[in-house]
Amino acid sequence: TCVLELVVSGRDARRLRLAKGARARKPVRIARGRATAEASGSHAVTLKLTPRARRALKRSRKRIVVVVQGTATDASGAKASLKRAVMLR
Repeated sequence: TCVLELVVSGRDARRLRLAKGARARKPVRIARGRATAEASGSHAVTLKLTPRARRALKRSRKRIVVVVQGTATDASGAKASLKRAVMLR
């Protein structure tokens, strides 16, 4: 099982008007996705944006840095995690 999510920083969340006040200090999740694979190898995972994030990204004309966070768990329960920053234009 593989679970992925997209997260923006509190600063970018404020710029996109996704968070305000005390919430704007913490990273905000804007998408998540899950996939299950029977065999080893690479597989595609579709991430579903939250409605607020979809509207905000549609009207934004600035570059946004999102962090892709993921965890993969195999049948024996061993976990591997990943964290990468990606720039959206």
